[in-house]
Amino acid sequence: MPPASKNVSVISNDLTLHIGFDTEYVFNPETRQNDILSYQSYVVLSDNTGISNIIYPPDSQKKSRLSFKDFLFQTIAPLLETGVITEWPGTINIYAHFIRADITSFTNFWSDYKILLKGIRGTVSSFKNRYGIDFDEQQERRVKTEQIMFDKRTSPPRCSNVAFIDTLLITPGGMGLAECGELLGLSKLTIPAPYSITNMREYLLGDRAGFEAYALRDAEIAVRYALQVRNFCVRELMIDRVPATIGAMAVSRFTKTLKENNMSPEVCLGTHIKTRELWLTEKQAFRTIKNPASVPSRELFETFPINCYHGGRNECFMMGVTPSDHWYDYDLAGAYTTGLLDILTPDYGNIRLSKNPDYYCGHVMGFALVTFRFPESVPYPSLPVRTDQYGLFFPLSGESWATAPEIELALSLGADITIHNGIIVPWICATSAHNSKSTSVFLPFVQQVRENRNRHIKGSLEEKFWKEIGNSLYGKLAQGLRAKTAFDTARGLNRSLPPSSVTQPFFAAHVTGFIRAVVGELMNALPSDSSVVSVTTDGFLTNCPLNKINMSGPLSSRFQSLCDIVDPGSSMLTCKHEVSQLIAMKTRGQLTYRAIQGKPVVHARAGVKPPADIPRSDYNDYMVDLYLNRLPGQTLSRSTLISTREMWLSESDLISREQDIRLNLEFDFKRQPVQPAMNEGHLLMFSRPWDNMEEALQQRSLFDDWRQTHTLKTLADWDDWCDFLYCRTVFSDMKLKVGSKRSDDILVRLFLRALTQCQWGADAER
Repeated sequence: MPPASKNVSVISNDLTLHIGFDTEYVFNPETRQNDILSYQSYVVLSDNTGISNIIYPPDSQKKSRLSFKDFLFQTIAPLLETGVITEWPGTINIYAHFIRADITSFTNFWSDYKILLKGIRGTVSSFKNRYGIDFDEQQERRVKTEQIMFDKRTSPPRCSNVAFIDTLLITPGGMGLAECGELLGLSKLTIPAPYSITNMREYLLGDRAGFEAYALRDAEIAVRYALQVRNFCVRELMIDRVPATIGAMAVSRFTKTLKENNMSPEVCLGTHIKTRELWLTEKQAFRTIKNPASVPSRELFETFPINCYHGGRNECFMMGVTPSDHWYDYDLAGAYTTGLLDILTPDYGNIRLSKNPDYYCGHVMGFALVTFRFPESVPYPSLPVRTDQYGLFFPLSGESWATAPEIELALSLGADITIHNGIIVPWICATSAHNSKSTSVFLPFVQQVRENRNRHIKGSLEEKFWKEIGNSLYGKLAQGLRAKTAFDTARGLNRSLPPSSVTQPFFAAHVTGFIRAVVGELMNALPSDSSVVSVTTDGFLTNCPLNKINMSGPLSSRFQSLCDIVDPGSSMLTCKHEVSQLIAMKTRGQLTYRAIQGKPVVHARAGVKPPADIPRSDYNDYMVDLYLNRLPGQTLSRSTLISTREMWLSESDLISREQDIRLNLEFDFKRQPVQPAMNEGHLLMFSRPWDNMEEALQQRSLFDDWRQTHTLKTLADWDDWCDFLYCRTVFSDMKLKVGSKRSDDILVRLFLRALTQCQWGADAER
């Protein structure tokens, strides 16, 4: 919006209007832009009365689009004329679901508003200042507004502070508009056949009343959902605003619970407030800027936990159609939220260096660079080795940045460990009589989340919000620790995602390491006749029933004690799915081959998005067929929305682009495949841990080459892969040019060479 004048116009009054906003459009293949069919608004008044309005541009040309100011004026003016409101609103809140799809529909968006919106998680949100505002610094404050002058001739001038709020950012799990409507008891309308969302112009021409009802309902759901969230924030979180994201709500609630329990956020997080004076020329005065910063002792050692922050353990231990059995999908109960309770208040001032592995055992916060070697008998080594391209590996030997719980588990499994550099972070209360229940930094927050979830009906908006708030805090602790970039709409450049106000590498690394260690301890304690299909962050697929899983290990016992604090008598493991036979493809790729009646199925698609005409209920069948009948070099057509970056740089509408994506459902070689056999017409393989990372990366690189023209579906495919591997490992050392040849081709070539050179006892004249 236009730069503010030094003589800021007074706001007309304190009236606030809440307006749901939506547009309907159809893609024009000739212009590669959208033809705007309609602009719709839904105003909710203070008495909850709703007033709808729909505006049609005169034609589909881009120059005929409404300006944002005209849209607001045509929405508000009728309310004044009919006496619904008697004054011009001082504040206007505009709500839309996935606002990036609609905001560019205004004719003057790119010229006036382009740099005022901030890119957040694939969409945008509004800010008070058009210049460099840091989102993580601003998101915990009031939703940002921009002043718009509508009519200078009136007295006082008609001007309003306008805020854009994307309701997608304040939905648990990124729910769609239809799900938001269901929570409100306000169903999103469907488009009847023969019309479709891909050509709304036909719907408008064929059924104008139906078109308008459909379009207006979307605007109504957006605004009513936002107001419900606003009421939730006031009533449940005791904040008189709606933070821009649920993560911001979690941060706000966490810091409040610390203060309510006489715990200093600065002491717990190891921060202090740094102040600096900024001279403001226009005001001829100094402004004091206050920002949190790490205390020197925390800052000095932060490299250790940052290097130990790896995320979750994700591996696939089988490939193909598994044997028939009873397979259970277990998850740790509230893994990361519960794991946060393991953290007491660190004593940053007394961090010490240690190379003694024994000092990392017990309830300790520690981080170290280690070299290790596990016994060959360990099925699931527990020390992570990070790679830039392929994620985490868990080999039998190597070098690892590891947390204290992982070092303790490795020692219990018989690993030889050498610590090259490491730190121990003592707890402030470690020598006091207090127990973890009274000293956990996160206990008040976790208890409050649990109590409020139990207070509401399961599946209600409030229950979902509290669950998401609990799950979101961990992500804010880790924000900015790994190199992630986001598009800066104000500068037109990608920039690193900054830390949040509660980013804490010690906490983030400890929790993730603790969860990896607990899962690793459980898997290694399974009976010898049990198998594990895969592990995904906080759970694993196995054929071991719950009553035979050994949960008495020190790490598992510790996790169970934390579960008992939050929910006394609960089990640390919950079974989410049960099936009789699976398809194991790769990491995060498991399907149900045969279900168990009445039990939910396992269905993880490894990033594949089924076609739009496939019902969700048929996704598993689609994926099973796709996997079993996949072809070398196969591609899938995928429709994707262009990114915020592309929209802003090209000043484009939000449009879809068809892309051919190469199908990638082959085994990912995070483990070494062994014991090939055929089962149900497809290759089945088990796996063992890699001996070292050199071997793992070499075979993974070679397999990436081989799978360009092959799939691993039969024993013949397996033999071909083994031959390919042999040629490129054995003959490469002999400095032979292998190319695409098989071993028998090379053998013939070597024989002919020996024959012509009369070597190896060969003589061409005999």
